[in-house]
Amino acid sequence: MNARRLLPITTCAQRDILTIADIEAIEQLPYDALIPARNLYDLFVATAANHPDRPALTVLEDGDPGVAISYTHQQLRREIARAANMFRAALGDEPSVGVVAFLCPTLAQIPAALLGAQVAGIASSINFLLSEDAIADLLIAENATVLVVPSKQQDAALWEKAKAVVEKVPAIHTIFVAGKCGALNGKLRSLGVELARQQDEMAFALPAERSTVCALFHTGGTTGRPKLVRLTHGNQIHAAWSFAQVHGLDERDVAINGFPLFHVGGTVTAGLSVLAAGGHVVIPSAISLRSKTAIRNYWKIVEAARATIVSGVPTSIASIADVPIGNADISSVRMGLTGGAVCPKAVGDRFVARTGITLFETYGMTETAAAIAFNPGRGLPMQGSVGFRAPFAATRIVNLEDHEELRDCPTLQSGLVLVQGP
Repeated sequence: MNARRLLPITTCAQRDILTIADIEAIEQLPYDALIPARNLYDLFVATAANHPDRPALTVLEDGDPGVAISYTHQQLRREIARAANMFRAALGDEPSVGVVAFLCPTLAQIPAALLGAQVAGIASSINFLLSEDAIADLLIAENATVLVVPSKQQDAALWEKAKAVVEKVPAIHTIFVAGKCGALNGKLRSLGVELARQQDEMAFALPAERSTVCALFHTGGTTGRPKLVRLTHGNQIHAAWSFAQVHGLDERDVAINGFPLFHVGGTVTAGLSVLAAGGHVVIPSAISLRSKTAIRNYWKIVEAARATIVSGVPTSIASIADVPIGNADISSVRMGLTGGAVCPKAVGDRFVARTGITLFETYGMTETAAAIAFNPGRGLPMQGSVGFRAPFAATRIVNLEDHEELRDCPTLQSGLVLVQGP
């Protein structure tokens, strides 16, 4: 059999993953032959070479399918290179010391900028809905020295919040402002102007080791106090590849990314995995599915994009299930994807009944770049189950009561999940 490869993308016949036996068959192949990429930029060099003119990324303006900015895979690769060069210059001679933090909705320039920041050094995308004190604490803890924020014209409330936060974080020396803005001075730089000044080829040596840390994500605190999680190039590459394998992703897929970019679901599950497979990611609005317009127009967006994958956390799935499909043609959709929390049975049943779209659940954590277990995208999901483990990984469910020895739980008994893998 031939597994789906991210770099280079194989043109050989590919076998869909339907059972755990298919996962085990992939594991008989050499890992480095399947995944030769050493850093995130390698993935975009590959897709730009294999699918230069195919659409890669589309960002809608507040859920309007008729107002969007799009990039092909070749254009996206160039924008990532520009962003990487810009952030490397801003970080200085020791890029691993400071962090590029994003406190910004998903404006059109932000996805490529976030990827470029990870190529240049270490990037952190922060939930801009958090309080000023919580954001400042995170920025201080991660030693953020460069910050990306929206302009006052783009988001007046967030602009004011960002100003208050910066006062509490003296280490920040450079602030890139995204969107339309007037004259800037001091620490402030126009993101668009500065990107336009950069060359679209890499101006510095790329990290050669997958073990290089390139991202910090803060957890949501659902399993304890919020904390910063370090992810490497290798973590994210492996997670993206795993999703591509189990969900059967390829260049024909178009995913409506319903997750925010400060969540690994948005950056990896419905983001990097689709892009690295040569597919097309559509972001429905700068605030994802928190936009009422994006929810109201959801099925029109699906029709216009000829989407094959729709996605969102369970609350988003519940919201779009309540939107009438009307005369929208959604026959292109092959799967609905949800994660981030347990999807209530009633929500899943209502979504399937009203849309006719099969819903696939995934299970992951920030610490694992999302990828722990999946229902197979080309197979049949089991409701109430998150499917089977990622390739080249291991899982165990162990007894919580026996403190002397970790023993595997019998079927249908609750326990502690242990995971390991690349």
